Amino acid sequence: MMKIPNKKNILFTENEFNTIYNNHLPAKWLIFIFKYFSKETEKKDLKLSNTIMYILLTLFLIGFSGTILQLSQLIILWSTLIFSGIIVIISITLFLAFIVNNRRIKKIIKELNCTTLEYNNAVDLWKNN
Repeated sequence: MMKIPNKKNILFTENEFNTIYNNHLPAKWLIFIFKYFSKETEKKDLKLSNTIMYILLTLFLIGFSGTILQLSQLIILWSTLIFSGIIVIISITLFLAFIVNNRRIKKIIKELNCTTLEYNNAVDLWKNN
């Protein structure tokens, strides 16, 4: 069961929080990454991540079955290179999004002079409505 945040754990006003939060809004690419590739992705937004997953699965199966069936080395090479490239690009992008978002949150916490728990409670109380 999720704990519902309350105002007594928060030592700043909603106006102070909104002002500082709005000074450190996430970049558009960061919003895109978290919208389509996070645990909180909504069902209506799963189309892109599912499409990428099916492309990766198809490339993997081409390389795997090509190796088993001893198909042309060129087919195996290209499917493996494309698969690896997509995996590397997605991994680096997700890692950078994680780092950038954590730095943004740390800046907000530092300016609010609060703890991470207080910040999370404020976000749950004032932003997730």
